[in-house]
Amino acid sequence: MRIIKIFLASSEELKNERVKIADLVENMNMKFKPLGISFQLVKWEYISATMNPMTKQEEYNEELRACEMCLVLWWRKFGMFTKEELDVAFNELCAGNNPQRLFVFFKKCEKPEEALLRFRDSFNGRYGHYPNFFASADSLNKELLLQILEYLSSILKDTCTIGVHGRKLSYDGKAIIDVSGYDFFSNNEEYKLLTDNERKTERLLSVISPEDPEYVEYAGELTELKKRIANLEDKLWKMALSFVRLRSKGCPQRLERSRELFYSGNMKGAMAVLDEDTIEGDVRHHLHLIDLGNEGRSGLAMCIDEYRLKHAMVITCRDEGWKHDAFTIERRVIELTKRLYGEDYFLECDREIGEYHEYVANKYASQGDYEDALDHMIKANKILARFRRSPMDDAILRDNFESIREFRERLGAG
Repeated sequence: MRIIKIFLASSEELKNERVKIADLVENMNMKFKPLGISFQLVKWEYISATMNPMTKQEEYNEELRACEMCLVLWWRKFGMFTKEELDVAFNELCAGNNPQRLFVFFKKCEKPEEALLRFRDSFNGRYGHYPNFFASADSLNKELLLQILEYLSSILKDTCTIGVHGRKLSYDGKAIIDVSGYDFFSNNEEYKLLTDNERKTERLLSVISPEDPEYVEYAGELTELKKRIANLEDKLWKMALSFVRLRSKGCPQRLERSRELFYSGNMKGAMAVLDEDTIEGDVRHHLHLIDLGNEGRSGLAMCIDEYRLKHAMVITCRDEGWKHDAFTIERRVIELTKRLYGEDYFLECDREIGEYHEYVANKYASQGDYEDALDHMIKANKILARFRRSPMDDAILRDNFESIREFRERLGAG
């Protein structure tokens, strides 16, 4: 059983949120325990009151260091013990220890304590991250669920598949959690159009006899709609997790604004905010720092990730000139990745590029562009073949060869 411990730091005034989070963790255990994964919530109510040589706060801090994830909450009051737990978690995170993920949330409040207001306003300068805000326990749980699932995806990516199919989160093909309530699904214009057409077509099929010649036509339209919805769900879900992952590293203000727009359902707005000129300005700055021998590698890696996110949005929205834009961004990603790792070491580090080509190939295929899909999948397999280490690697290569065969057949048929 894989146990993931989550430390919860907050004051008593957020009792309702603490209870709701405990309910969320228990619900996730019901879903994931049969699959070999257990979540354990650690909070002060659960820690023994038995006397020992350590103070209670020292004991809480030791418990925190044993947790993979830490969640810190504030509302109206500035609690010094909560601040101490945040600092312990942040320092351990920066040292590469547990917790592996640290999330800080402020509950929206019109009149917080002055000390909390000063701390909140200085948060980004202190920790290099933007805090999260929430309005209710339910909205907090929705955001926390995303954070947990992103972490789960990152640690299990080599052993299982986590994705979205039919508005359900699936784990190795088993549907376990309904995720259709997220605004980046329900408020996305293309998603709304496709699901509306899906419902209309299903209603038509319910009143048309299977013997009617139009039935086959509508049934084919419904199958195609479901495929397009599934493809879009997969893209939106991966983008949402990308925002979560990048935010956990500390991110520029434009990425924070893009995240807000994307989460509200406005993907085109989110794409526009990730302006290539401003990203390139940061690229030049980080390259200059690297040339001077200063720390600029992590900043350059963030810019590369921003470009990848922008690329995913470009080939999803498919606005005028999207192919040219996608190609330009793709080439820049490859150039900067080589620059980041260095030419001498690139062959040892380019599995990520192979996976990126595979990702791009599947994106193009989902849009029906099999010529570009074929080109990228061939590049992906040439690179990934050098990294065969396990039966899973062999299975990936077989799947990619099958995709290459399918793309060629479709091009031949066209």
